Amino acid sequence: MQSSKIVATDVRDSTVRQIADQLAVVIWAEGLLKDEIETIASLSARLGLNAVSRLESLLASLRPVAETRSELAQADGNMLMAGFELWATRQRAVLNRLASSSSGLE
Repeated sequence: MQSSKIVATDVRDSTVRQIADQLAVVIWAEGLLKDEIETIASLSARLGLNAVSRLESLLASLRPVAETRSELAQADGNMLMAGFELWATRQRAVLNRLASSSSGLE
Protein backbone atom coordinates (compact mmCIF):
# COMPACT_ATOMS: atom_id res chain seq x y z
CA MET A 1 0.00 0.00 0.00
CA GLN A 2 1.38 3.40 -0.95
CA SER A 3 0.73 6.52 1.05
CA SER A 4 -0.73 9.44 -0.79
CA LYS A 5 1.40 12.50 -1.48
CA ILE A 6 -0.82 14.55 0.84
CA VAL A 7 -0.29 12.18 3.77
CA ALA A 8 3.45 12.00 3.10
CA THR A 9 3.65 15.80 3.01
CA ASP A 10 1.66 16.06 6.26
CA VAL A 11 4.01 13.60 7.97
CA ARG A 12 7.08 15.47 6.70
CA ASP A 13 5.66 18.82 7.80
CA SER A 14 4.86 17.35 11.21
CA THR A 15 8.38 15.99 11.52
CA VAL A 16 9.90 19.32 10.44
CA ARG A 17 7.80 21.08 13.10
CA GLN A 18 8.95 18.53 15.69
CA ILE A 19 12.58 19.09 14.74
CA ALA A 20 12.13 22.87 14.95
CA ASP A 21 10.56 22.42 18.40
CA GLN A 22 13.43 20.18 19.49
CA LEU A 23 15.97 22.69 18.24
CA ALA A 24 14.20 25.42 20.21
CA VAL A 25 14.48 23.30 23.37
CA VAL A 26 18.18 22.59 22.85
CA ILE A 27 19.00 26.22 22.09
CA TRP A 28 16.97 27.36 25.13
CA ALA A 29 18.90 24.87 27.28
CA GLU A 30 22.25 26.15 26.03
CA GLY A 31 21.24 29.70 26.90
CA LEU A 32 20.03 28.61 30.34
CA LEU A 33 23.27 26.76 30.99
CA LYS A 34 25.36 29.77 29.94
CA ASP A 35 23.34 32.16 32.12
CA GLU A 36 23.43 29.91 35.17
CA ILE A 37 27.17 29.25 34.90
CA GLU A 38 27.81 32.98 34.63
CA THR A 39 25.59 33.64 37.68
CA ILE A 40 27.24 30.92 39.75
CA ALA A 41 30.72 32.12 38.70
CA SER A 42 29.83 35.65 39.77
CA LEU A 43 28.93 34.43 43.25
CA SER A 44 31.69 34.30 45.79
CA ALA A 45 34.49 31.80 45.23
CA ARG A 46 33.12 29.48 47.88
CA LEU A 47 30.49 26.97 46.88
CA GLY A 48 27.73 27.70 49.33
CA LEU A 49 24.30 26.11 49.54
CA ASN A 50 22.90 28.69 47.15
CA ALA A 51 25.33 27.67 44.40
CA VAL A 52 24.68 23.97 45.00
CA SER A 53 20.93 24.57 44.87
CA ARG A 54 21.29 26.44 41.59
CA LEU A 55 23.36 23.59 40.14
CA GLU A 56 20.76 21.02 41.22
CA SER A 57 17.98 23.10 39.67
CA LEU A 58 19.98 23.48 36.48
CA LEU A 59 20.55 19.73 36.28
CA ALA A 60 16.82 19.06 36.71
CA SER A 61 16.01 21.55 33.97
CA LEU A 62 18.55 20.21 31.51
CA ARG A 63 18.23 16.45 32.07
CA PRO A 64 15.37 16.02 29.51
CA VAL A 65 17.38 17.88 26.87
CA ALA A 66 19.85 14.98 26.54
CA GLU A 67 17.17 12.79 24.95
CA THR A 68 16.23 15.60 22.57
CA ARG A 69 19.88 16.01 21.52
CA SER A 70 20.06 12.26 20.86
CA GLU A 71 16.93 12.37 18.70
CA LEU A 72 18.29 15.30 16.71
CA ALA A 73 21.61 13.49 16.18
CA GLN A 74 19.71 10.64 14.53
CA ALA A 75 17.53 12.84 12.32
CA ASP A 76 17.90 12.81 8.56
CA GLY A 77 20.13 15.69 7.44
CA ASN A 78 17.55 17.15 5.07
CA MET A 79 14.84 17.01 7.74
CA LEU A 80 17.22 18.58 10.24
CA MET A 81 17.96 21.45 7.85
CA ALA A 82 14.25 21.94 7.13
CA GLY A 83 13.58 21.98 10.88
CA PHE A 84 16.35 24.49 11.40
CA GLU A 85 14.94 26.70 8.65
CA LEU A 86 11.52 26.61 10.35
CA TRP A 87 13.12 27.41 13.73
CA ALA A 88 14.98 30.36 12.16
CA THR A 89 11.76 31.61 10.54
CA ARG A 90 10.04 31.49 13.94
CA GLN A 91 12.93 33.39 15.55
CA ARG A 92 12.82 36.08 12.87
CA ALA A 93 9.06 36.46 13.39
CA VAL A 94 9.56 36.95 17.14
CA LEU A 95 12.35 39.48 16.57
CA ASN A 96 10.26 41.35 13.99
CA ARG A 97 7.33 41.54 16.44
CA LEU A 98 9.65 42.81 19.17
CA ALA A 99 11.18 45.40 16.86
CA SER A 100 7.75 46.54 15.71
CA SER A 101 6.40 46.85 19.23
CA SER A 102 9.48 48.70 20.52
CA SER A 103 9.35 51.20 17.69
CA GLY A 104 5.63 51.82 18.19
CA LEU A 105 4.59 50.40 14.82
CA GLU A 106 1.91 48.14 16.29
